[in-house]
Amino acid sequence: MTTNDDSAGSAPADAPRPANPRLLAAMSHEIRTPLYGMLGTLELLSMTGLDAAQRQQVATITASSRVLLQLLDDLLDFSRIEAGELRLDAVPFDPVALAETVARAQEPLAMRKGVALDCDLQPGVPWLLGDPLRVRQVLANLLRNAIKFTAQGRVTLRMWREPLPSADQVRLMLEVADTGVGIDRAMLPHLFEPFTRGNASGTDRHGGAGLGLAICRHLARLMGGDITADSTPGQGSRFTVALQLPATSSRPSRGVAGADTPSAMPTLPHLGLRVLVVEDHPHNRQLLRGQLERLGCAVQLASDGAQGLAACAAGAFDVVLTDVQMPVMDGYALSRRLRAAGNPVRIVALTANAGAGEAGRCHAAGMDRCLVKPVLLQALAACLQELVPACAQASPLASDNAEASAALLAQSAYADLDALLAAATSGDLGAVQTHAQRMRGALAHFDAARDAAELCRELEAGAAWAVQATQDRIGDLGLVLDACFPGHRDSRLSP
Repeated sequence: MTTNDDSAGSAPADAPRPANPRLLAAMSHEIRTPLYGMLGTLELLSMTGLDAAQRQQVATITASSRVLLQLLDDLLDFSRIEAGELRLDAVPFDPVALAETVARAQEPLAMRKGVALDCDLQPGVPWLLGDPLRVRQVLANLLRNAIKFTAQGRVTLRMWREPLPSADQVRLMLEVADTGVGIDRAMLPHLFEPFTRGNASGTDRHGGAGLGLAICRHLARLMGGDITADSTPGQGSRFTVALQLPATSSRPSRGVAGADTPSAMPTLPHLGLRVLVVEDHPHNRQLLRGQLERLGCAVQLASDGAQGLAACAAGAFDVVLTDVQMPVMDGYALSRRLRAAGNPVRIVALTANAGAGEAGRCHAAGMDRCLVKPVLLQALAACLQELVPACAQASPLASDNAEASAALLAQSAYADLDALLAAATSGDLGAVQTHAQRMRGALAHFDAARDAAELCRELEAGAAWAVQATQDRIGDLGLVLDACFPGHRDSRLSP
């Protein structure tokens, strides 16, 4: 029997209601597809010859898109927490290597702000059995927040192990401290509540839904620990994470999901693979073609599973990249048909469904890997390298005429060097960054030129930092002028 009676036991009308996980999962799927188009296209655009202003505009759009993606992920996690559906993996991982990769991933943000990022990691912490992706999520959230709210000074990541009575368990301590704006004392007791943001003065400027810390505390408690915070306004904040996880002597086999592999690759490899892309969205088809061609792959396109099946019958491919939701024949059916026909081609699913269980459905259909959109170049390259290691390890110079190839590479490198000198002389830092990036990508495949490639990486990073630092100082100058001449910003001289 149903009733509309509002009894005393009912929740108040204005009480917050749990989010519908299915609705949010459906929203996630629909939003991730255009986000993939945005982020993937912006990544390819950033590799072209942009001037400094254009490069900054692309960086701004990219940063905004990533914030939207993070918000989407936070909403999904929060809905799963409320529904009691958030589950953790239990795989071996190296906590020291994990912390190092997280810190490296945040280095560009710290460098752009002129904030020092230090790591103090106790050696000898054993491998643990847990969910490395969720540990990484907690650390990355705390480091991003610390850098975001630190205008100058430093952010420090510390890790150490505290003794426990049981030798089989490890109490892992993680600490993120900063010299930033700090948090009001009145806010500290509410800091880990959903939709709470800790610094009132910076909230509007930095944005965010206020879910990150609530999710991090829930994850820490699922891992047998907790998160605490201490702060002094104007002097900085300190977040301390305690996790209790089993120690393990086992190591993950190659390619196991959740294993602690580096989150970024120093260069983009030249793979030389034959790849079939099966994707019904026309823009995403062309985007995948552009990404794969950047990785040195030969690409053929199909708009649905039936076309993909016909293409596989007509020719041989190293890898099939397929969307899972398509008209006519979806990716699951395509994979099942290929496996039933005895085709051993490697199959990678591209899905906008970030929900639990999607990887299992793809595996059950015969697919080798599952990548969640948006898929950017480094993640795509790492996946393909892992699936077809023999092709991935082949150097583009490993040919019958290696000497001629090396000569061609040298000519290209010296042409880039001339362009670098010209850009530096003219003060065009955007061009310096572009030519250094292109030169680094080519030289990284030639063992004898690894030192040169590393110098290019430093030039690229230094140019990006200098552009951002200059723009930041110009912004500071504008604020100072506003204070000196209040009300006169719009009263400028006619040209």
